[in-house]
This record gives sequence, structure tokens and C-alpha cells, in this order.
Amino acid sequence: MKRKPNKPKQEPRERPGSWESAANPGGAAGGGSPGGAGAGDSGTSGQSVHKSKFRQKSKQEQAAASKLRMEERGEKLERAKDKLAKQKPPKKPGPVRRIGRAAGGAAHGFVHGKIYENEQENVGIEGAHRSELVGESGLRHGKRFVQKKIRQHPAKAVQRAESKYVKATADYHFRMAAQEHPEMSGNPVSRMWRKHRLKKQYQKRAREAAKTGAASAAKKTAAATEKAGAKIAGFVKRHPVGVLLALACVLLLFMMQSCSSSLVMLGNSG
Repeated sequence: MKRKPNKPKQEPRERPGSWESAANPGGAAGGGSPGGAGAGDSGTSGQSVHKSKFRQKSKQEQAAASKLRMEERGEKLERAKDKLAKQKPPKKPGPVRRIGRAAGGAAHGFVHGKIYENEQENVGIEGAHRSELVGESGLRHGKRFVQKKIRQHPAKAVQRAESKYVKATADYHFRMAAQEHPEMSGNPVSRMWRKHRLKKQYQKRAREAAKTGAASAAKKTAAATEKAGAKIAGFVKRHPVGVLLALACVLLLFMMQSCSSSLVMLGNSG
């Protein structure tokens, strides 16, 4: 096999101007140092100006956001108050409902009296009867609890909305005062104390407004009660015979209930 001749290595070519950089290595950096320092100073001063403008703009944006939040919570508070004002007072049961309750109570007492007669003979009947009584009691209490919560929901919604509105109002007014007087936002302890004082002031105003609102609501409730009483009196005047018959039915149901209970006692004694 023939051997290939070795090619001579080419020496690296020097770039033009490389001897100048080698002769004066600090020239490029040192030559433009005054201008560069001046440019750096001017850039730094410009950056500080931009930062101050940005901070000022940020404070203005925060104040605008706080104002928007206060207005939104104020609208929510007004809606909650309107809903509470539209809530009707609880209605008293009418004569028909009272008769139905009396009849249901009489039937309930009669049925349980019969079960009491037979539960002594059978332990299973006694256990089932006790379980039934516990279930009925729990159902009654649960129904009353749910009705109470539904009834109190608008008032509690007003309280929550009012608390949020007071906080947002205090925050907005503090930010506006801090823009007018920058020394207020210097110390965090004084800042928190001023916010707390503003919050207390607005809470006091809200309580006074709530008292006036409660007085007006009480007047409305009294007026509604008077109207309901007048309607009932008018109904009695228009239908006296029907009212007398309803009262007679109620008395008859009570008499039947008392007779059934006395008969149960006599049967147990016999």
C-alpha cells in the first residue's frame, strides 16, 4: 500500500488589529470609560425617575381599585338591604290552619294512646314506638331550625355586606389621606392604627343607620299587623256563622281528645 504524503500544517493567520489589542489590552475598556460612566449615571438617574413615577402610578391604581371595591360592596349592601326590606313578616296561622292543627293533634294523641295500651304486651312494639317518637321529635326540631335559618338569612347577609363595606370604605379613605399626606404611610404601626380608627368610625355610623332602619322596619311591621287585624275583623263580620261553626268544631275536637284520654286511663286501671 502506498503511504499518503504528510501535508504541512498551516499556521493560524493573525487578524488585522490583533497586535493593537495585544499591545494595549486596557485601551478598549479605558478609552470609553468617561463616556460610559456618564451614560451609566444618566441611565441610573433616568431609572430612578421612572421608579418614582411607577410608584406614584401604582399608588393611584391602588386607590382606584380600592374605590371600585368600595362601590361594589356598597351596591351589594344596598341589594341585601332591599331584599331584607321586601321580606314579609311571619304570618299568624289562620282559623283553617288552627283547626287542621287541632285535628292533627287529636288524631296523633288518639293513635299514640292506642299504641301505649298495647306496648306493654310486646317489647318490639314498645321499641318501635319509642323510635317513632324520637324521629318525630327530631323532624320537628329540624323543621324549626331550617325555617329559622331561612328567616334569618337576609339579616345575616346584610350584616356580612355591611362589615365588608365598612372595611373597604376605611381602606379607601385611608389611601386618599395617605396621598394627600405622605407622612401617614411611613410608619406601619401608625398606618394600622389610623385604619383601625377609620374602621371604628364607619362601624359606629353603620350602627346608627341600622338603628334608624330597625325603627322604620318596626313601624312597618306594626302597620302590617294592624292591617292583618283589620282584615280578620272584617272577615269575622262578613262570615259570623262560619266562624262560629269553626269554633264549635275546635271545641268538639278538644272534647273528643279529653274523652279518649280518660277512656285510656280507665282501661288501664281496669
